[in-house]
Amino acid sequence: MNGLCILLVWSAMGLNLMVQGSNNVLGQIAYCFLPDVRSAMIKTAGDSCALRDDKDQIVIRDEWIWAAPASQKMTAAYMVIENHGSTEIALISASSDASRVVELHKMELEDGFMRMHKIDSIKIPAGGIAELKPGGYHLMVIDLNKELKEGDKVTMTLQFTQDIKRTITLTAKRREEAEK
Repeated sequence: MNGLCILLVWSAMGLNLMVQGSNNVLGQIAYCFLPDVRSAMIKTAGDSCALRDDKDQIVIRDEWIWAAPASQKMTAAYMVIENHGSTEIALISASSDASRVVELHKMELEDGFMRMHKIDSIKIPAGGIAELKPGGYHLMVIDLNKELKEGDKVTMTLQFTQDIKRTITLTAKRREEAEK
């Protein structure tokens, strides 16, 4: 096997086996024409093999962002991230069309006070979830370039480990509405 990766693409019709080496044409064909098919990657590493879940392992739901008047230059975004894979992943960065910067943050109780900290990543365990919610993990959306009214849509791109990227659309909610 020496450095070759075997890509197993499972479909309802059966199993297709494709070999992926330095010329990744077959892998690109599978990626382009079979994007909704669950797959697994077996990578050789000496005498052992490691199973790697495909990029469809992440589900993002209940995404929203706090509405913000024109005078407010920052807000926060929330969501639930599900990891349906067999290995831990981590959210490592985010960007948005509505702001200059998006940072990963966490609220923690320290010495009797809630404090917000910028963090490097948000881990999502294999088969688990990470809940981004007020008072906990969240995405700090900094230097807004527009007013966010209730119902407005904001596009955000999330970058995860394992070279996984997801683009989502969040709906702006008023604080009163979000706290219900």
